[in-house]
Amino acid sequence: MDLIHGLLIHFPSIFAQRVEDPQILDQIKDNFDYFIQSGQVWALGIGFFLGYLFRTFTG
Repeated sequence: MDLIHGLLIHFPSIFAQRVEDPQILDQIKDNFDYFIQSGQVWALGIGFFLGYLFRTFTG
């Protein structure tokens, strides 16, 4: 009961965040460009491939 009560008290604060920079789409574009340029997309692709192979061999 304490967990539920605590969640209900703090739930409104999840949505009441202060927006520092209203240019959300520009931030998303910049982060996506960094994701591509830094090579993290390759790590994600390799991780998906190896995870699929692991899942295939284990069952």
